Amino acid sequence: MRRRVALLALLAVAAVASTSAGPVFSPSAEARPVREIYAGRISALVPTKWDFRPMPSTVPAAEGIQASGNLQKWSSLERREIGLEAYWVDAAAVGLPSDYYYLAAEGPAMTRVPLGAGCERDRFEVVTDRRPMFDRRRQSPGDYVATAGGTCFTRGGTTRWVSFVAAPGYGPVGRIGIPGSGLYFAFVMIPDGPHANQRADRLLSSVSFGGTAVRDFIDAARRQVR
Repeated sequence: MRRRVALLALLAVAAVASTSAGPVFSPSAEARPVREIYAGRISALVPTKWDFRPMPSTVPAAEGIQASGNLQKWSSLERREIGLEAYWVDAAAVGLPSDYYYLAAEGPAMTRVPLGAGCERDRFEVVTDRRPMFDRRRQSPGDYVATAGGTCFTRGGTTRWVSFVAAPGYGPVGRIGIPGSGLYFAFVMIPDGPHANQRADRLLSSVSFGGTAVRDFIDAARRQVR
């Protein structure tokens, strides 16, 4: 039974493309190199010339945003070149114990990064890893926060990507962000070049879930393990 429920949780999260729920709007870009965009309870800073939209979804419990200079090439990881994607999953709406989002964050959520042909991962950090007890009678931690990064090589040139995933559980990460969220995920891909790592990290860190930026989730997780 436990394996069956875990499998359902993994499928529910891994299938996320994400959502069509929530309004999408953006303040005036003016002449700034970046602008803030919004979809539901997610916001991010992206280059002014990027377009954005809510993520299409077949999972009602998920809410997300996509941004890119060419959204037509953001339909699958195999075709993606430059852009940003972020989503969160409403654990209350899915109706599964929070423990199983730990499994989703540790596995399927991270498979959404482009590790296929022409792509590689050259950095991976598990910021916090408190494995759940998988016992409904106890409030187990189930906290997991990780970041990763790497490069992709295509005919159009080399790109740099970074990603973030968190299963908040009942630790410090669960006390910030969006109440009831079972999973957070964010991904950025930009052209490679001088300081590409820093630029990609800044875009990733600017993604905000319910007013809490990715960098704040990571800081909370680091304080937990000290």
